[in-house]
Amino acid sequence: SDLSRITGDGPQRDATLQQAYRAYSGAAPPPAEALQEETLLRYLVTQLFSADIRGRRDERLVFLLAHAVTATPHAGAVEVDDADEEELFRARRGRTKDAIALAVGGLQPQGALTPGDLQEKFPVLSKIVWSYPVVGRGVLVWAETLLLNPTFYTSSYFSQLVPMILYLIQCVAEAHVLLRDDALALCINMFQMKTDLDS
Repeated sequence: SDLSRITGDGPQRDATLQQAYRAYSGAAPPPAEALQEETLLRYLVTQLFSADIRGRRDERLVFLLAHAVTATPHAGAVEVDDADEEELFRARRGRTKDAIALAVGGLQPQGALTPGDLQEKFPVLSKIVWSYPVVGRGVLVWAETLLLNPTFYTSSYFSQLVPMILYLIQCVAEAHVLLRDDALALCINMFQMKTDLDS
């Protein structure tokens, strides 16, 4: 089926999502190339991490994103028919899925985000940001929807959150070279943005 339907709306979207989840979580998953299309990857990360989106914890999205960033493009689970290799792949995919789920759970939407909650989960978040580039990308998506939203700066605790958010962005930039330009651009856009604090 056309996996691009996952990015749409309505029953076709959910049917395609369920079909993809069943296929890639099965014993003989299809090649991952279609799952690794840039548009689909961006959609998966945005759906899971954006601070503007509610009901983000869809286990199917978490699994598909983990599979996409773990598998090789032109093969299924492994490049060779080797039980040990397949077991190693599934273990890596499982660890990646758990890391994504932890990050999604820790990086709460704006209305649910409190300094205490973020501080409590900060050690785990910092560790998995360093270990998983996909979580680093997710942090940037999450941080952008917060820091570039003028209403964020009207909350009573934004001044407590901003230093922690900036530290996570710093971790992303230090750990993942390919994400540094995006992290820098986010910071520049934040400092150039006009808010009620400027009046």
